Amino acid sequence: MDEVLVRIETQVPITIFELPQVKEKVNPLFTQMENAIRTRFDEIKKFITDNRNKAERYEAISYDEVVKLFKIYFYKNILNDAVKFTFSSNNKFDIVDNIIELLTEEKLKTAILGKPMICAFKYLIAKLPNDDVFDAISDGGTMLALEKEFLGEKVPY
Repeated sequence: MDEVLVRIETQVPITIFELPQVKEKVNPLFTQMENAIRTRFDEIKKFITDNRNKAERYEAISYDEVVKLFKIYFYKNILNDAVKFTFSSNNKFDIVDNIIELLTEEKLKTAILGKPMICAFKYLIAKLPNDDVFDAISDGGTMLALEKEFLGEKVPY
């Protein structure tokens, strides 16, 4: 038996991104990518408010709300990668150093164009008050359309 697989579970709080050495990397990164974030927000917001039934429901979704949630989804992705990196790399056991190393413009660009941004929108759409069944149907269709349009996912039948 040459290899043994051990499963390790750990919890790293999202507050780790508030540490000064991490903030020193995060803040300039988000400042540098602010235009890209705004552009993607505008693109998605236009998509969900143009040519949709009950599009006025989505006008309430604000840039600040989306960015706040987007950061959380982005941080979760970085944390997952950092934990994997910590336990699978060559003697790099400092989770904070690994997070800092993973906080790159490339990773942020990928998140802006990918699932973390779409997840932020979907979460806010799901939180909108549903006055009737047609609101729920419209919201579900909009969420599926977001996945199809921006993530290339197939819409299930």
